[in-house]
Amino acid sequence: MKHLLGLLFFASATSYASISACATAATGTVLTGLNGSGNGCAAVDLSFENLVVSGANAGGGFVAPTLVNSAAYTTSTAPVGNNIATAGLTLNPITNGDWERTTGNNSSSLNATFEWVANTHSSGTYGAGTPYSQPNAGYGWFFDAISLLTNGNVTSVGAGNSITVTQTVCLNATTTASCAANALGTLTALYNPGAGTAAFLSCTGSAFLTCANGNATLDILNTIHVTQIAFSTSIALARNSSGTVDLNFFTTNFDQFADTVAPEPSTFGLMGAALIGLGIAKRRRRRR
Repeated sequence: MKHLLGLLFFASATSYASISACATAATGTVLTGLNGSGNGCAAVDLSFENLVVSGANAGGGFVAPTLVNSAAYTTSTAPVGNNIATAGLTLNPITNGDWERTTGNNSSSLNATFEWVANTHSSGTYGAGTPYSQPNAGYGWFFDAISLLTNGNVTSVGAGNSITVTQTVCLNATTTASCAANALGTLTALYNPGAGTAAFLSCTGSAFLTCANGNATLDILNTIHVTQIAFSTSIALARNSSGTVDLNFFTTNFDQFADTVAPEPSTFGLMGAALIGLGIAKRRRRRR
């Protein structure tokens, strides 16, 4: 049943010749190099591709995120056999303070949406010839869980101000638009006045996604094989006439597991056709 469900929900991740190694420390790779069709970076077995910024606007001292003033970097560890550690993708402003207001008496706000696609790879090479990490023969890597980190990325939020980070995901897709209901999920962190810990987390799951870890994580049903996830993450910072609003970065963590690779859908179709053919031939022999 596991392989059948995997086949019914299978989508092959696409690899691109322009993908190179991701930066592994702040501030990271400028988003200009990761946006548009076929562009991205690779970390161990993962690639993060087609990263764009949309709907960005800012006022009162904030600086709106763009492909030029924002960056991305990853944290990951090479797999050992069929075990692999959690990997993270962090997005942040290149200049500290772009997503921060600490002085002045004017109201201010910042809004932006970051969109990208995460792929897990089990074979082949990246554009520069670097091989994807591979588990044992006959196995592949599949996404197991997605988490939105909520500690450490906010320095402080002053009284009457707020920071909201909302992450929408769609399994085995290249966009969250028109996502199938059973593959759609959201994670939301709302930072109210405090010392940088999310005061409120909400989560919306689906048939293939279950809320976990205090609503900070979406667990993926592991009877399906997910090799690609589309992300749309919006940030909204609101500051009243005084106080502090400071978002340093936001991070998405990815957990994976290894499992045997099911036949491709085309292979499955050929097998089904062969079985149907055998059944027809058997019935014909019986009629004789």
